[in-house]
Amino acid sequence: MTGPDALPEELASWPTHVPPPAVLGQVEMLLAGVSASAATVTVDVPVSVGDASTEAGHLILTDEEGTPLADVAVEKVTAVDNADSVRVGGPVRALRPFRSGPFRGLRRRPDELRRELAEAPALGVPLGRPLTAVEEQLLVDAATDRGARLLVLPCVADVGPSGLPPDVLVRAVRASLPRLATPAGPALLVPLPVVPATDTAAPAGAAEFVHAAGGTLVPPQVAPTPAGWARIASALDAEPDALEEIVATEVAAVLRGWRPPRPQRGLTVFFTGLSGSGKSTLARGLVDA
Repeated sequence: MTGPDALPEELASWPTHVPPPAVLGQVEMLLAGVSASAATVTVDVPVSVGDASTEAGHLILTDEEGTPLADVAVEKVTAVDNADSVRVGGPVRALRPFRSGPFRGLRRRPDELRRELAEAPALGVPLGRPLTAVEEQLLVDAATDRGARLLVLPCVADVGPSGLPPDVLVRAVRASLPRLATPAGPALLVPLPVVPATDTAAPAGAAEFVHAAGGTLVPPQVAPTPAGWARIASALDAEPDALEEIVATEVAAVLRGWRPPRPQRGLTVFFTGLSGSGKSTLARGLVDA
């Protein structure tokens, strides 16, 4: 096979593994040039896969659909606490472009962003949840004081503490963009393949991405905190009419589409029991009621 998507002829005989989203995101970031160090990765795999990787000298990382994305040249296999797993490590190279994940068309390499942001500083804002209206203004003020543009980075490698699916997170954050412009220019939105943080700290890999793009991370004193999501979630469940007092109308519309007020939500009732015990009869009666 030849061409840009050419794969090694030996690949069919090499072991494969589907890593968790966080590891695939780390690999994608490494291959995008986020780290200045050598692109090496470690991944925990079943013992049988580790044995096959040692023998082949390679481990193929795939997405959930089985598409080969990266090749780890196995240099080290070590034991881990879990007796059923071993840790495989080594340099990684891309085999095919990463195409899975929400809003792939919005993804950008750090070197692309560095060229685009060359005319003004950038303030990077990793996000695992939507912004409140107060936070939008705090970020705009902070960026304006620095003569910077905002680089908004929803973290989409996996569901974070908010419980928002990554695609909903991107839609909600994108709804904030018109209000995040500064005198230096409009805000840029780039989904980041990292897992949202559980606290006020930047998620692993976010600071490296912002630095590689030529920007600086948002100062802790104006960075969004977990408390904002607590207010949003409470309004979604208990006081839906108060949601617009917390977030912009456009953001509220996205969130209500994902999580409507309780009276508007569906539900599932699961009947279990032996054959002939009356599950279907009860279910039909419940539907009628």
